[in-house]
Amino acid sequence: MAMMSTQIDDIKKQGGSEISVSDLSNTSENQIKRTERLILVILGFAAVFWFFEAIVDVVLFNKGSLAEQIFTPGLYEIWMRVLIICMLIMFGVYTRSIINGRKYAEEKLRRGDNKIESSFNLSGEERKQSAQQLVYVTTHDSLTGLPNKVLFKDRLASSLCQTDHDNHKVAVMILDLDKFKEISNSFGHNARDKVLKDAGERISSVLSNRKNISRVWGDEFLVFIPEIVRSEEISKVSNEIVNSFKEPFMIDDQEFNITASIGIAIYPDNGKEADTLIRNASIAMYRAKEQGRNQYQFFEA
Repeated sequence: MAMMSTQIDDIKKQGGSEISVSDLSNTSENQIKRTERLILVILGFAAVFWFFEAIVDVVLFNKGSLAEQIFTPGLYEIWMRVLIICMLIMFGVYTRSIINGRKYAEEKLRRGDNKIESSFNLSGEERKQSAQQLVYVTTHDSLTGLPNKVLFKDRLASSLCQTDHDNHKVAVMILDLDKFKEISNSFGHNARDKVLKDAGERISSVLSNRKNISRVWGDEFLVFIPEIVRSEEISKVSNEIVNSFKEPFMIDDQEFNITASIGIAIYPDNGKEADTLIRNASIAMYRAKEQGRNQYQFFEA
């Protein structure tokens, strides 16, 4: 392993770029799979021939029972020889594939056709950065870069625990873009994605902490506001978010007005768990839509 790492370093110094780890094994894996299929076919034919030969001996030549003929020394020896030959072939293919895979990787490095990130060639700092990147990818929305629902709920739960000690309140909001489906159906995925990114940026511009925002599904966003002392604070932020959507969205050089409906649930008045608060905020959001959209509504039991 150390020798291979050194060789890769040498090749990189000669001007080769990095290639992906999957390239190290794609060719070898394909070769192994083809050989495995071939051996299965050989073994299948051998088994069928073995069984057919035994049936012929029993039915046509009356040479005893089927079990006796299947395990006659002659046929059994032939079967075992075929099996041993197949095992030797597989051993040779696996050994050859390791050598070929290594040569293939080195050749790709020389040509600079692709990227490689070999885990055995990473420093401690690079491994740390790779781990951080993996965590980020699994906890954030790939389109907007906002936290996903899993991370949002985790942070919300932590905020609720902290609020219990401070005797403050937490507001949970769910925001849905009005008539968003019409834009998506008329202009396609690219326009839809552009609107979602812009919407995420508008919400973020209102809130001081981007970590408290999440795009959870479709055109719906979740927001929580911690450490609330007066209910007026919630109304102020909600109004600012609604007003941030007054500016038209640009789609294919055309202006479109897309508004937002917001539902709000308050901890601990409307629930003491994250899921309950999100559900009640969703109920309030649908009421905002029923009452004309482009507004916010508080949950009412």
